[in-house]
Amino acid sequence: MRNGKSVHRLYRDMRMNEHNKKYHEATDSPGPETDRETYRQFNDAEEAEAWAQRHYADLLGLPPENEIRRSVFFYTGSCYRLYNKLLRDCTPLGSDEFEKIDFRESREEIAEIQKINKVLLEHTLPENIVVYRFTHKRIIRRLCNSKLVHKGDVFSDRAFFSTTLVRPLLEGFGKENWCDCILKLYLPKGLPGAYVSFKDGRSCLNEQEFLLPPNIKFRILRIYGLKYPQEIECMAIPRDTENSAWHMDAGRQ
Repeated sequence: MRNGKSVHRLYRDMRMNEHNKKYHEATDSPGPETDRETYRQFNDAEEAEAWAQRHYADLLGLPPENEIRRSVFFYTGSCYRLYNKLLRDCTPLGSDEFEKIDFRESREEIAEIQKINKVLLEHTLPENIVVYRFTHKRIIRRLCNSKLVHKGDVFSDRAFFSTTLVRPLLEGFGKENWCDCILKLYLPKGLPGAYVSFKDGRSCLNEQEFLLPPNIKFRILRIYGLKYPQEIECMAIPRDTENSAWHMDAGRQ
Protein backbone atom coordinates (compact mmCIF):
# COMPACT_ATOMS: atom_id res chain seq x y z
CA MET A 1 0.00 0.00 0.00
CA ARG A 2 2.80 2.37 0.85
CA ASN A 3 4.45 1.72 -2.48
CA GLY A 4 1.08 2.17 -4.19
CA LYS A 5 0.60 5.53 -2.53
CA SER A 6 4.11 6.59 -3.51
CA VAL A 7 3.47 5.74 -7.15
CA HIS A 8 0.13 7.53 -7.03
CA ARG A 9 1.68 10.63 -5.51
CA LEU A 10 4.54 10.55 -7.99
CA TYR A 11 2.07 10.35 -10.88
CA ARG A 12 -0.03 13.14 -9.37
CA ASP A 13 3.04 15.34 -8.90
CA MET A 14 4.12 14.73 -12.48
CA ARG A 15 0.68 15.73 -13.75
CA MET A 16 0.68 18.83 -11.53
CA ASN A 17 4.14 19.86 -12.72
CA GLU A 18 3.06 19.49 -16.34
CA HIS A 19 -0.07 21.55 -15.63
CA ASN A 20 1.95 24.29 -13.91
CA LYS A 21 4.46 24.31 -16.72
CA LYS A 22 1.74 25.16 -19.22
CA TYR A 23 0.45 28.01 -17.09
CA HIS A 24 3.54 29.51 -15.49
CA GLU A 25 6.50 28.97 -17.80
CA ALA A 26 8.22 32.05 -19.14
CA THR A 27 8.10 32.77 -22.82
CA ASP A 28 10.81 31.51 -25.12
CA SER A 29 13.63 33.92 -25.83
CA PRO A 30 11.79 36.72 -27.63
CA GLY A 31 13.03 38.16 -30.88
CA PRO A 32 13.38 41.90 -31.49
CA GLU A 33 9.71 42.22 -32.46
CA THR A 34 8.56 40.76 -29.12
CA ASP A 35 11.18 42.23 -26.76
CA ARG A 36 8.89 43.36 -23.98
CA GLU A 37 11.53 45.59 -22.44
CA THR A 38 11.06 48.01 -25.34
CA TYR A 39 7.38 48.60 -24.55
CA ARG A 40 6.56 51.79 -22.70
CA GLN A 41 4.52 51.55 -19.50
CA PHE A 42 2.70 54.52 -17.98
CA ASN A 43 3.03 55.19 -14.27
CA ASP A 44 0.13 57.59 -13.71
CA ALA A 45 -2.68 59.55 -15.34
CA GLU A 46 -0.58 62.69 -15.78
CA GLU A 47 2.07 60.85 -17.78
CA ALA A 48 -0.58 59.15 -19.92
CA GLU A 49 -2.41 62.42 -20.63
CA ALA A 50 0.78 64.22 -21.61
CA TRP A 51 1.66 61.39 -24.00
CA ALA A 52 -1.83 61.42 -25.50
CA GLN A 53 -1.79 65.17 -26.06
CA ARG A 54 1.49 64.87 -27.95
CA HIS A 55 0.31 62.13 -30.27
CA TYR A 56 -3.49 62.41 -30.52
CA ALA A 57 -4.02 66.16 -30.30
CA ASP A 58 -5.89 66.19 -33.62
CA LEU A 59 -8.62 64.01 -32.10
CA LEU A 60 -8.58 65.29 -28.52
CA GLY A 61 -8.62 68.90 -29.72
CA LEU A 62 -11.89 68.56 -31.63
CA PRO A 63 -14.65 70.85 -30.30
CA PRO A 64 -17.51 69.15 -28.35
CA GLU A 65 -19.98 69.78 -31.17
CA ASN A 66 -17.77 68.00 -33.73
CA GLU A 67 -19.50 64.97 -35.27
CA ILE A 68 -16.53 62.62 -34.88
CA ARG A 69 -15.91 63.62 -31.30
CA ARG A 70 -19.58 63.18 -30.44
CA SER A 71 -19.61 59.68 -31.94
CA VAL A 72 -16.54 58.56 -30.01
CA PHE A 73 -17.67 60.28 -26.81
CA PHE A 74 -21.10 58.64 -26.85
CA TYR A 75 -19.53 55.25 -27.53
CA THR A 76 -17.28 55.49 -24.47
CA GLY A 77 -20.10 56.81 -22.31
CA SER A 78 -23.28 54.88 -23.02
CA CYS A 79 -23.34 53.22 -26.45
CA TYR A 80 -20.50 50.74 -26.13
CA ARG A 81 -22.69 47.83 -25.01
CA LEU A 82 -25.11 48.19 -27.93
CA TYR A 83 -22.42 48.73 -30.56
CA ASN A 84 -20.30 45.83 -29.35
CA LYS A 85 -23.27 43.49 -29.20
CA LEU A 86 -24.09 44.32 -32.81
CA LEU A 87 -20.49 43.63 -33.82
CA ARG A 88 -20.29 40.32 -31.98
CA ASP A 89 -23.58 39.08 -33.40
CA CYS A 90 -22.52 39.29 -37.04
CA THR A 91 -19.60 38.58 -39.35
CA PRO A 92 -16.37 40.58 -38.86
CA LEU A 93 -16.54 44.30 -39.54
CA GLY A 94 -14.94 45.10 -42.89
CA SER A 95 -15.52 41.68 -44.42
CA ASP A 96 -17.48 41.21 -47.65
CA GLU A 97 -20.15 39.35 -45.69
CA PHE A 98 -20.57 42.27 -43.29
CA GLU A 99 -21.15 44.70 -46.14
CA LYS A 100 -23.98 42.53 -47.49
CA ILE A 101 -25.97 42.42 -44.23
CA ASP A 102 -29.27 44.29 -44.15
CA PHE A 103 -29.26 45.80 -40.66
CA ARG A 104 -32.70 47.39 -41.08
CA GLU A 105 -33.52 49.03 -37.74
CA SER A 106 -29.84 49.16 -36.74
CA ARG A 107 -28.62 51.14 -39.74
CA GLU A 108 -27.93 54.30 -37.74
CA GLU A 109 -25.93 52.38 -35.14
CA ILE A 110 -23.93 50.59 -37.84
CA ALA A 111 -23.17 53.95 -39.46
CA GLU A 112 -21.83 55.19 -36.12
CA ILE A 113 -19.77 52.02 -35.68
CA GLN A 114 -18.21 52.45 -39.11
CA LYS A 115 -17.48 56.08 -38.36
CA ILE A 116 -15.67 55.20 -35.13
CA ASN A 117 -13.79 52.36 -36.80
CA LYS A 118 -12.59 54.72 -39.53
CA VAL A 119 -11.22 57.10 -36.91
CA LEU A 120 -9.35 54.29 -35.16
CA LEU A 121 -7.85 53.00 -38.40
CA GLU A 122 -6.65 56.49 -39.31
CA HIS A 123 -4.55 56.67 -36.13
CA THR A 124 -1.58 54.45 -35.34
CA LEU A 125 0.67 54.00 -32.34
CA PRO A 126 3.84 56.12 -32.45
CA GLU A 127 5.75 53.65 -30.26
CA ASN A 128 5.47 50.31 -28.48
CA ILE A 129 3.25 50.57 -25.38
CA VAL A 130 1.64 48.42 -22.68
CA VAL A 131 -2.08 48.65 -21.89
CA TYR A 132 -4.45 46.69 -19.64
CA ARG A 133 -7.94 45.26 -19.81
CA PHE A 134 -9.98 43.83 -16.92
CA THR A 135 -12.16 40.93 -18.02
CA HIS A 136 -13.28 37.39 -17.11
CA LYS A 137 -11.51 34.10 -17.75
CA ARG A 138 -14.65 32.62 -19.30
CA ILE A 139 -14.58 35.35 -21.94
CA ILE A 140 -10.97 34.60 -22.86
CA ARG A 141 -11.76 30.88 -23.04
CA ARG A 142 -14.65 31.66 -25.38
CA LEU A 143 -12.50 33.88 -27.60
CA CYS A 144 -9.86 31.13 -27.73
CA ASN A 145 -12.59 28.57 -28.44
CA SER A 146 -11.14 26.35 -25.73
CA LYS A 147 -11.98 25.04 -22.25
CA LEU A 148 -8.47 25.98 -21.14
CA VAL A 149 -6.18 28.72 -22.40
CA HIS A 150 -2.50 28.12 -22.98
CA LYS A 151 0.61 30.01 -23.93
CA GLY A 152 0.62 30.44 -27.70
CA ASP A 153 -3.15 30.58 -28.09
CA VAL A 154 -4.44 33.32 -30.41
CA PHE A 155 -7.69 35.20 -29.94
CA SER A 156 -9.52 38.23 -31.26
CA ASP A 157 -12.74 40.07 -30.48
CA ARG A 158 -15.19 41.20 -33.15
CA ALA A 159 -16.09 44.21 -31.01
CA PHE A 160 -14.18 47.38 -30.20
CA PHE A 161 -11.49 46.61 -27.62
CA SER A 162 -11.23 49.08 -24.74
CA THR A 163 -8.02 49.23 -22.71
CA THR A 164 -6.44 51.53 -20.16
CA LEU A 165 -2.95 53.00 -20.17
CA VAL A 166 -2.77 53.06 -16.35
CA ARG A 167 -3.70 49.82 -14.60
CA PRO A 168 -4.57 51.19 -11.10
CA LEU A 169 -7.26 53.46 -12.55
CA LEU A 170 -9.49 50.49 -13.39
CA GLU A 171 -8.81 48.26 -10.40
CA GLY A 172 -12.00 49.55 -8.77
CA PHE A 173 -13.92 48.68 -11.93
CA GLY A 174 -12.42 45.20 -11.85
CA LYS A 175 -13.57 44.59 -8.29
CA GLU A 176 -17.06 46.01 -8.83
CA ASN A 177 -17.58 43.76 -11.86
CA TRP A 178 -16.01 40.66 -10.30
CA CYS A 179 -13.34 40.52 -12.96
CA ASP A 180 -11.14 37.48 -12.34
CA CYS A 181 -8.68 38.20 -15.13
CA ILE A 182 -6.55 41.10 -16.31
CA LEU A 183 -4.90 41.22 -19.71
CA LYS A 184 -1.51 42.88 -19.94
CA LEU A 185 -1.32 43.75 -23.62
CA TYR A 186 1.81 44.64 -25.57
CA LEU A 187 0.87 46.87 -28.50
CA PRO A 188 3.54 47.40 -31.18
CA LYS A 189 4.29 50.63 -32.96
CA GLY A 190 2.04 51.11 -35.99
CA LEU A 191 -0.97 49.33 -34.49
CA PRO A 192 -4.23 51.18 -35.28
CA GLY A 193 -6.15 52.70 -32.39
CA ALA A 194 -6.56 55.97 -30.53
CA TYR A 195 -6.63 57.58 -27.12
CA VAL A 196 -10.28 58.48 -26.51
CA SER A 197 -10.48 59.92 -22.98
CA PHE A 198 -11.73 63.40 -23.79
CA LYS A 199 -11.14 65.82 -20.95
CA ASP A 200 -14.23 67.93 -20.40
CA GLY A 201 -16.86 68.61 -17.76
CA ARG A 202 -19.37 66.14 -19.19
CA SER A 203 -17.50 63.02 -18.11
CA CYS A 204 -16.43 61.93 -14.64
CA LEU A 205 -14.48 58.95 -16.00
CA ASN A 206 -10.72 58.80 -15.50
CA GLU A 207 -9.89 55.67 -17.45
CA GLN A 208 -7.07 56.89 -19.72
CA GLU A 209 -8.71 54.77 -22.39
CA PHE A 210 -6.93 53.56 -25.50
CA LEU A 211 -9.48 52.10 -27.92
CA LEU A 212 -8.59 49.44 -30.48
CA PRO A 213 -10.61 48.59 -33.60
CA PRO A 214 -12.34 45.20 -33.87
CA ASN A 215 -10.66 41.95 -34.86
CA ILE A 216 -7.07 42.58 -33.84
CA LYS A 217 -5.38 39.30 -32.98
CA PHE A 218 -3.49 38.69 -29.74
CA ARG A 219 -1.11 35.85 -28.92
CA ILE A 220 -0.86 34.70 -25.30
CA LEU A 221 2.73 35.00 -24.06
CA ARG A 222 2.40 34.02 -20.43
CA ILE A 223 -0.25 33.10 -17.86
CA TYR A 224 0.19 33.78 -14.15
CA GLY A 225 -2.20 31.19 -12.75
CA LEU A 226 -1.54 31.82 -9.07
CA LYS A 227 -2.37 35.52 -9.14
CA TYR A 228 -5.80 36.98 -8.49
CA PRO A 229 -7.05 38.37 -10.65
CA GLN A 230 -5.23 36.03 -13.00
CA GLU A 231 -2.84 37.97 -15.22
CA ILE A 232 -2.37 37.03 -18.87
CA GLU A 233 0.32 38.68 -20.97
CA CYS A 234 -0.52 39.02 -24.66
CA MET A 235 1.12 40.48 -27.75
CA ALA A 236 -0.84 42.09 -30.56
CA ILE A 237 0.15 40.27 -33.73
CA PRO A 238 1.60 42.58 -36.41
CA ARG A 239 -0.16 42.39 -39.74
CA ASP A 240 0.23 44.03 -43.11
CA THR A 241 1.28 47.67 -42.89
CA GLU A 242 -1.95 48.71 -44.62
CA ASN A 243 -4.67 49.58 -42.14
CA SER A 244 -7.24 47.52 -44.02
CA ALA A 245 -5.42 44.31 -43.10
CA TRP A 246 -6.24 44.84 -39.45
CA HIS A 247 -9.99 44.64 -39.94
CA MET A 248 -10.32 42.64 -43.14
CA ASP A 249 -8.27 39.63 -42.05
CA ALA A 250 -7.81 39.77 -38.29
CA GLY A 251 -11.15 38.17 -37.49
CA ARG A 252 -10.44 35.06 -39.54
CA GLN A 253 -8.50 32.44 -37.62
